Amino acid sequence: MLNSLFSELEKKGIKIINENIDYNKEQLSLNLNIKYVDNLENAISHIQKYSSKHSD
Repeated sequence: MLNSLFSELEKKGIKIINENIDYNKEQLSLNLNIKYVDNLENAISHIQKYSSKHSD
C-alpha cells in the first residue's frame, strides 16, 4: 500500500526521503521525509516532539 502511495506522490514531483535527518528543519520544498515507527504511541510521541504546533 505504501509503495503505491509513494509512487503516486513521486509522479507529482514529491521526493520521498527515508532518512533520520533533522526533523526540526523545514524543507521548503516538495520533499517528504518518512519515519517508520513501531506503533501509534511512538508516532504520536514523534509528532508531538517535532511539530511546530502550527500548520504541519
